[in-house]
Amino acid sequence: MRRGQCPLRLLFAPMVMTKPDTGEPVRKGQHPESRDGPAPPTPVDRSEGQTHGPAPALGLHEATAAAEKIIVCVSPSPLSARLIHRAKRMADAAHAPLIAVYVETPFKQLSTASNAVLGENLALAERVDAEVVRLVAARAGDAIVAFARSCAATRIVVGRPTHPRWRDVLRQTFLDDIVRASDDIDVSVVAGETIGDRRPSGRPSRKITRPRVTDQLVLRPYILATAIVAVSTIVALLARPYLELADVVMIYLVGIIFVSTRVAYLPSLVAGALSVLSLDFFCVQPYLSFAVSDLAHVPTFAVMLLVAAIMTTLTNRMRVLAVDATDRERQTTALYGISRDLASRRGDTGLASVVVRHVMRVFDAKAAIFLPRDGRGLEHVATTDRDDQLDDDELEIARWAYAHAQPAGFGTATRSAARALYLPLIASGDAVGVLGVAQGSGQPFPRDERTFLDAFVTQVAVAVESTVRAAEAERARMDAESEKLRNILFSSVSHDLRTPLAAITGAAGVLRDDRTELSKTQVELVDTIYVQAERLARLLTNLLEMARLESGALHLRLEWQSIEEVVGSSLYRIREKLAGRPVTTDVPRNLPLVNVDAALMEVALLNLLENAVKYTPSGSPIEVTARCEATSTLTIDVLDRGAGIPRGEEERIFAKFHRADAGSVPGFGLGLTICRGIVEAHGGTVQATNRPGGGAGFRISLPVQGTPPMLGDGEVDGSEDEVLAQ
Repeated sequence: MRRGQCPLRLLFAPMVMTKPDTGEPVRKGQHPESRDGPAPPTPVDRSEGQTHGPAPALGLHEATAAAEKIIVCVSPSPLSARLIHRAKRMADAAHAPLIAVYVETPFKQLSTASNAVLGENLALAERVDAEVVRLVAARAGDAIVAFARSCAATRIVVGRPTHPRWRDVLRQTFLDDIVRASDDIDVSVVAGETIGDRRPSGRPSRKITRPRVTDQLVLRPYILATAIVAVSTIVALLARPYLELADVVMIYLVGIIFVSTRVAYLPSLVAGALSVLSLDFFCVQPYLSFAVSDLAHVPTFAVMLLVAAIMTTLTNRMRVLAVDATDRERQTTALYGISRDLASRRGDTGLASVVVRHVMRVFDAKAAIFLPRDGRGLEHVATTDRDDQLDDDELEIARWAYAHAQPAGFGTATRSAARALYLPLIASGDAVGVLGVAQGSGQPFPRDERTFLDAFVTQVAVAVESTVRAAEAERARMDAESEKLRNILFSSVSHDLRTPLAAITGAAGVLRDDRTELSKTQVELVDTIYVQAERLARLLTNLLEMARLESGALHLRLEWQSIEEVVGSSLYRIREKLAGRPVTTDVPRNLPLVNVDAALMEVALLNLLENAVKYTPSGSPIEVTARCEATSTLTIDVLDRGAGIPRGEEERIFAKFHRADAGSVPGFGLGLTICRGIVEAHGGTVQATNRPGGGAGFRISLPVQGTPPMLGDGEVDGSEDEVLAQ
């Protein structure tokens, strides 16, 4: 395999060090094939133990899923798209995570076109579920290897160099840096070719799009460089009679340094070359001629040109680093400012106003924020300009970005004709809103600004999520306080009313029993008092039971009971309400005993029977059956032939204060809630269903656990004798 380099400023298009014909990765100590044939085998050092001899080829299908972690290098080259797809296939085959890494070299600036290509490549990496990491370093190869070690990566995927081989002689390449430093990390080199541009012949085309440095050939920097050299020449001419040639050289070097701090790299090099020519023409005999009478001056010119080039390079690097540090400080200050302002605001409206104001100030762009509303979907909350009206198309794009958790609109592949870029606010893996940003220039955000905007959006998403969580916590707290107050009120009122109600019920009962001296109207009034007092007593009992259930004060007095007795007692207590109805019971005598609180189970059955009476016509039948299923579960069914349960209400009817027909049926909607609470306290369940042919059915399922105590023979005989004696 031919070796080469990726341009350093590209952060070098991603690749896997593989043989071009087989696609096998190249390990440390196993270089790709050169023109002279494969490299001789060398020992390979792995993490545990050493294997001597040539490294075995590792196909994609043989990747070890348990330890694999793959890094793919991304660059502003169109070839990176192909590379990302190849790396994704490797990661999927190995069931390994994929990390896309881009290294920004602070001394190289990319053109607008290269920035756009880089943004597309990084967006592609995100779409294939790769983690995107940006690094800043002078040497991209060393930075990638260091990062690979820090995250325990096992393979680095890079792109095969496409430049002429003679350039490798001049300097160590990016690929060499990675291979030499990788040690036990596999390096895979993938042939660089764009998708859909594969050539049928064996040799790929070398004609590719390369990033261009944004040192444009404008006149102003070169005019400044020429002017500074002219000033240096005038000073050198004035000082020539008094200074040695070496001192005159220093004058020109000062001018070169001044130029380097003001203009870019190429104008600075031009200033260095002009300085050497001016020194030869004006300050070296014969004057006003480029001829050199003393060959000893030639090394002086060469050293001066070399020193000028080195000083220009170093000064330009310092200038770029200073600008970069200033930009990062500005971004850090802006992020701190919005974090501080967001922390001081409460409510989504105040938060939205802070966001749009900061977007306008930091990015010089208009902004709109969209947040979800309960039951109404995504809605527009705030904009930079209140007079701006968003049309339905823009709102639809924002909703798409929210639903798919992906950027949409201007500058993206989705609805690119939109006026603004819509970025989803993602926190904890879910979209919590959308931020729309529209630049007045009508151009997409540069790469650096887009990266900063992504960080900005992350801060906003975290703030929105915190606001939502705070609102939910406040609602939960208020609900809990309201529930607590309501339970206290119910409990207090119920206890205070039970005594007078007992007196009213007792007095009305005495009058009902001795009605000989009462007129017909008085008898009817006494019956009404008694029935309504009992109804109110049942309501207070339900309120007390509800309070006990929710406070956790419900204590079960478990005893082994016959379910036949529990059902019979419940039917007897509600006998007056069941008058005029055919009631059918089917409770076999051979059912096992159950360990329950008999009083509470009677309350549960009473509530089911009362519910059947309320929601069925007078005279309609009611059935009560009991069965033991598989000797582990005992079921009790209360069945009626009423209108049944509305579709979708089978679970809601057990909610507190919920009634299926609130208008015509008296009550507070607590009976079924109490029934479920009591049964669940016994470890059972209650379910509601609609019966075939009409009507509703409620089933109580109780676990049959343990063994009831058995009486001995002597105890049985003694008991029988005692009964006979009585």
